Amino acid sequence: MIYELNHFGILVEDIEASLDFYQKLDAKIVFDHTMEGPQVRIVYLQLAGGMIELIFVPGPSEGTRFGIDHLAFMTEDLEGDYERLVRAGCSEDQAPKKAGTGNGTLAFLRRPDGARLELLERDVDFRVPDAGTGLVAGFDHYAYRVDDLGEAHAFFTQTIGMTQLVDTSTADGSFYSIGADVLSLRTSAEESEVFGHFGLRVDDVDRALATLAERGVRPSVPAAEPPSGHGRNAFLADPDGARIELLER
Repeated sequence: MIYELNHFGILVEDIEASLDFYQKLDAKIVFDHTMEGPQVRIVYLQLAGGMIELIFVPGPSEGTRFGIDHLAFMTEDLEGDYERLVRAGCSEDQAPKKAGTGNGTLAFLRRPDGARLELLERDVDFRVPDAGTGLVAGFDHYAYRVDDLGEAHAFFTQTIGMTQLVDTSTADGSFYSIGADVLSLRTSAEESEVFGHFGLRVDDVDRALATLAERGVRPSVPAAEPPSGHGRNAFLADPDGARIELLER
């Protein structure tokens, strides 16, 4: 059974530049491992209660696309859920195997639109208690641009087991949860990437941007009032182009 939305995995070109950027957002390193042999480095960062994974591969192949690579879920039955998602229309990307970090097992699949999903089964929880006392007050959502909202709604509620949050639907999207974190499904063409961004809640967008400016981080999209009317927001871009939304709730 799938029980938790766990993280976005981000392929990074320069791990030190990425760590420097995210630590300016007050991210905490909760796991850091370099695999023997290939020297692939895996770093999990926690931003308030949410997680992202940085993946650094030395000597990446030509044509590697850096940025958000996959969306990961935790499961208690990796092989069973892997087969179930294949039957639901996902294609096999990487069969279940032992994780290179030595922590549990993992598998990858692709949705019909090409979005890459990871399933993880492990006994270790990398998250640490976090009251959100730094720049980020809370982790808000992971964003996924879909072609067919009805199909995606059925897949994530019926196959993954997520719950649609009450009063969150708009003409072009809805929010869903499983575990502590939230997935935003949207059909908006504003973002070209399937995994467009992740959202972080701050108490005051303008004050957060001022603090980040002092740390050398500038917004890629200035603060504004979004069409939804749910408080001000602004966007940052990490060194690999992954977009981060700062928003007031």
